[in-house]
Order: sequence, then structure tokens, then C-alpha cells
Amino acid sequence: MPITESLSCTDVPQTNATFVISSDRSCADTIPYVSTFDDATIPYDIDSPTSRNSKGQPTKFSPVNSEGQHNSCSPIFEQIPHGGLNAKDIMALVTSKEKRVYNTVPSGRKENVYFVVDNQKNKKNGHDQRRRVFFDDCGVWNTSRRTTIRDHIATEGMKSVTLRNGVYCTEKTVKGTKQWVPLSPQPERKDVVQIHRYYTSLRADENFKRIVIWVTSTSRPELDNVAIYQYQGKFPEVGCEQPHGNAKENGRPYKRTDPKQLEKVRDEPDEKKPKKIYREMVLNDSINAPRDIKLIRNARYTQRVKDHGKVTGNAADEILSLISSIDQHPYVQKIEHTKNNVPAIILYDDDQLEDFRFFVRSRTEYRVGIDRTFNLGPYFVTCVVYKNIRVVRNDTSGHPIFLGPVLLHKEATFETYHYFFSHLKAKLSIDLNRIDLAIPGFFEFGSDDEKALVKALDSCFPNAQRALCTKHLKDNVTCYLRDKAGVTREDRRVISNLIFGQRGLVNAEDSFEFQQRSTRIIRASTQFPRFLQYFERNLQNRIRDYVNAPRRNSDLDSSLWTNNNAESMNHVLKVAANWQPKSITDLVELLYNEVKLQLTDLRRSLHGDGNYRLAVQFQRYALKKSVIMTMPRDRRLQLFRNFLRDTKKTSRPSHIVSKNGKLAVANKLNKVARKPGQRQRLKSHRTRDRNL
Repeated sequence: MPITESLSCTDVPQTNATFVISSDRSCADTIPYVSTFDDATIPYDIDSPTSRNSKGQPTKFSPVNSEGQHNSCSPIFEQIPHGGLNAKDIMALVTSKEKRVYNTVPSGRKENVYFVVDNQKNKKNGHDQRRRVFFDDCGVWNTSRRTTIRDHIATEGMKSVTLRNGVYCTEKTVKGTKQWVPLSPQPERKDVVQIHRYYTSLRADENFKRIVIWVTSTSRPELDNVAIYQYQGKFPEVGCEQPHGNAKENGRPYKRTDPKQLEKVRDEPDEKKPKKIYREMVLNDSINAPRDIKLIRNARYTQRVKDHGKVTGNAADEILSLISSIDQHPYVQKIEHTKNNVPAIILYDDDQLEDFRFFVRSRTEYRVGIDRTFNLGPYFVTCVVYKNIRVVRNDTSGHPIFLGPVLLHKEATFETYHYFFSHLKAKLSIDLNRIDLAIPGFFEFGSDDEKALVKALDSCFPNAQRALCTKHLKDNVTCYLRDKAGVTREDRRVISNLIFGQRGLVNAEDSFEFQQRSTRIIRASTQFPRFLQYFERNLQNRIRDYVNAPRRNSDLDSSLWTNNNAESMNHVLKVAANWQPKSITDLVELLYNEVKLQLTDLRRSLHGDGNYRLAVQFQRYALKKSVIMTMPRDRRLQLFRNFLRDTKKTSRPSHIVSKNGKLAVANKLNKVARKPGQRQRLKSHRTRDRNL
């Protein structure tokens, strides 16, 4: 008769739930079984070829058949023989083809029972010299008093042997003296296995013990694919469970989370919030889900430390790590530390700088945008952005916005910006192999109205043209009218329209018209003396020099300039950061990943892949993908660098191609048809009486 015993389950929500402890392989004669186990506790035959699917993964069986009856594959708590499992029992279990193998130890009360559990994860951990993990739901085990005993067993006769001086011996005691007697005949090494027994006791009750057993062999590596979990003694009553050893206060009873659940947490993308992970896992499996959201946060932190190294909350340590990696990190170029100031960090990649150098030496209608970004971390992020004229986007046929060199800084002073721009000037102008390639006079910058920034630009690039963002300037004027001059809403609207409207000051066609419109603004502002003083001493000159003049003098683009490219890049970076501030090292990696992505897409455009395609004037660099795939890596890199270093003046395409590619016309329609000898702009050429 099979021995059966009904035990109350302490881990499942059903009332009067029971487990079956049986020495028989069949469950047909047992009492009804209440199943609350998930797939992790359902057994499979690890050695049977029929128990794995087409991908080689173990096949899991349902404990309930199609008629709602419980199958014999439901977890069975096998009772251990008196005195525990001996070597013969252990070898019989690990070599049996009919053994039940569980993914993890089944949940429930365990007293004098054993289970055969999949051990392949621990086997890999052992090969990698990592800690083995023996998971169950019993609570806190006293690992400080753990013991591991290793016995060598000769499979012929199941004798315990010891290798002494190259000879297998058995231990005998003769007249109180221990002696080692060589075996005769000597077993071959392949016929000797090693049985490992890992002993621990439960912290809540030292008399309740767990023994984890696995077998290793040089000739049979499959033996330690499974381990035997043996539980001896009476499990403590409810209320005797112990809290976690590191708990600062007397907390709830601690039960270890299934390592497989923690692996699921670590596999989730970094952008996914811990709260969302917790919600999904609890709704999917409330019994085996992580016990709280703090555990998920800790698991994510541990994984970050493993991937990127431990990062302390000390900003000085993070900066020190960047300084130590400056010769190895391809993105960190220079760190400047002045007395009583936070170090400023200049970031760019060599290929990125080469591409930016080409842009500033090409005559295009696009300006270089510069803007300071906030809320990305402890540093301000001042980005240089530009439109890459070598490629166009597949969806819009417009040139994509690229991130250029970046400055991380805490002080937004003239000295800080001057340090950044002077470094860029040196890198863009000085090239020993191409000394004739200086920064051209038609090079144009654009920025907002930040005083320290524009002063540093004028100091470092005196020959470059500079434009102010009309949107930022309009916002600044509106704030001044409202907050400092105390102008009413209706009057603010009138003055703003006189300055920024379609027929406002910014759109004047010549200096005479500019002066006329300035006079109108002065008349409208006489009742607001503070704003009038601000306009005459400050605003009027800046609009003339950096808004109106760049628009009138540009042969390529006559529209008012806005810093939308930089604002778009700021948005891209904040989305990449998931709208959360980053540590200094994480921020550097985030910026570097964006640069690597844009350079990769630029490289892929050479063979027709990615988000971009080559512009018409750069089609000579196009290559077939099949040709590139056969090239060695060094040759592919050299081709890309040749593409980046093309310093020939960008030729204007002979034809303009429609977006759908169906029509190509001669490139002669880019300008207004003028009278012969006409030199003035269209509005300036109209007939009018100058005295009106």
C-alpha cells in the first residue's frame, strides 16, 4: 500500500487546502488535490526526449485534464526513508528515466519529504564560479552555519572511497586505529562519482533542516542536471517565521522571491517603471510575484551596478570616474576644473566632429543652433545642433537634425561658454594636413538671447554671422512688458505687433524702413518710460543687428530665424531620458548613445538602409549592400571616414527631384525672376515716395 498523508498548506489562499505525500508514483488513489501552483512547480522529465518542445525547452504538463480531473503530474511530496537518502537511493534517483523533475521546489508545508529539482542554472553558476541559489518558500535559512560534505563513491558496490597517493582506498578502523585500505581491483576514474550534500537549518527552528544533494562525474556530466532537495524535521508553526536578517525593524516573515521572477524583472527595459512591472507581475501571478515594489527597485539597482559598475550618490566620484576614463572613452574629450567651480565637460565623438566640420565649411541656408537644456541631471546641457546636408529623411525628404558637440556645465558664465567655444574654434580651424581650411566668413550661428552665451560667441567667432531666435526674443519682450513695465494686455499686444508683426520692425526691408517703424514703436511707448528706455538702449540695436540684418543679408533664406532645431533636439534628449534627471555618468552615456545612433544611420545611408538616404549631390558615395558586406571592417570604416572628410565644395544639384521621384526639373527655379540689372530685394524695389 502506498503511504499517504494529508498536510495542511500554509502558503495558499484556499481554506483546508491539502498536499499529498506519497511513496507511490500514482495519484489515482489519493484524496482530492487542491492546486494553487503555477507553471514553475509543474514537473517534467528532464531526460526524456519527448518532454521537450521543438526549441529544446522542457514541456510543462497541466495538473488538470480536459474533463477537469487532476492528473497524476500534480506535485507529489515524496516521503524520505528512515535515516534519509543513502548513496544508493541518490544514484537511483538521478539516473532514473521516470523521475519527476520540478522547475522549482513546490510551495507548501514540507516535513520529511524530498523533491527532484532542475539544477541546470546552478550547474552553470558553478562553472562560472558564481554563487548557487537554492530557492524554496520555507523562509530564512541560517546560511552562516551551512556545511557542504563531498563524498567519492565507487558506483560498483556503492562504496565510499578516498583518493590517497593516486590510489582509491576505503577507510577501516583496526584496533582503534584508522587505516586506508586500497581497493582491489582499483575502480576506473569514470566509475567514481562525487556526491555533494549542502546542509542548512531553518533560522526559526534549528531542528528543521534542508539537505540539497547533487552528483558530479567526469564521465557523466548529465548527472548534476538535477538536484535532490531533502527536508527533515517538523516545520515550525505559524507565527514562528523570522523576518529578513537585514530588517531594521521587526517586519513581516521573510520568504525568498523566486529567482526566476527576479530574472523577469531584470529583463524588463530600463525605461519601464518599477510600479508598472509590479502591477503586471501581480496581476499575472499573485502567488509567486515579488512581495513588494521595493524588491523590484532593488533588483533593478543591482542589475545597473552589474552592468555599469557601482555609482555612488557623490557627484565628485562620478566626475572622478570620467576623468579616469578620458583616455579610453571615445566621447569624453576635455574636462576643465577651475577653482571653486564645478568641472565643465566637453563631449563629442571624432566622427561626429568631422561631420560637423564639413557642415560649417559648406555654404547652406542652415545656421548652427545653440541652446542650453535643463532638467536632464545635475548639469546644464548646452547642445550644438545642425542640419546634416549629406542626407535627407525618407519620410519628409528634409535634412535631419544632428547633435553636435555638447558642453556639460554648472556655471552659465561668459568664462564657461568661452572655454567651450574656444575649444571648438581650435578643433574646427587647425588641421595640420589641411591648413587652408579655416572657418569661413559665411559661417552663421543662431541662439537665444542669453547674454553670456552670445558674448562668448562674438568673442570666439568674430567673423561669423549671428542671429537671435525671434521666438525667444518675443517671449523676453512680452515678459518685460508684463513684469517690469506694467503694460496692460491690450497695449502689450499693440507693441508686440509693431515689433514682431508681418509689417513690424523685424520685417523691415531696408534701414530707412527700419527707422520709420522704430519711430512708430517709440510713439506707442511714450506712456511706458521704462520700456521705452529698454527699447532705445538695448532692444532696438539687437533687433537691427541680429534679427533684421541677417534676414535681409541672407541670399539663401529670408525668413525670420527660430531656434526650433535646438528645441527639437532638447525634446529628443528628454524623451530618451524618460523625462527623468540622470546621474552624470548616465547622462554622458545617454548623449553618447544618441550620437552613435545618428552616426550609424548616416553610415547605413551609404547602402540604402536606415532612416536617411543620400542627398543627390552625394550619390557618388552610394554602394551596394552586398559589396559592403564582403569588405573587411577596416575597409568599411575607411570608406565612411572618406565620406565624412569630403571637403570639396558641395555642388548644387543640376536637377530638383520631386518627393515621389517622378519628376526632375532643371535647378533654375530657386530664386525670383528679376528685372535685368535689378539688385534690390523684391519689396525694396517697389515704387514709393520716400518723403511720405
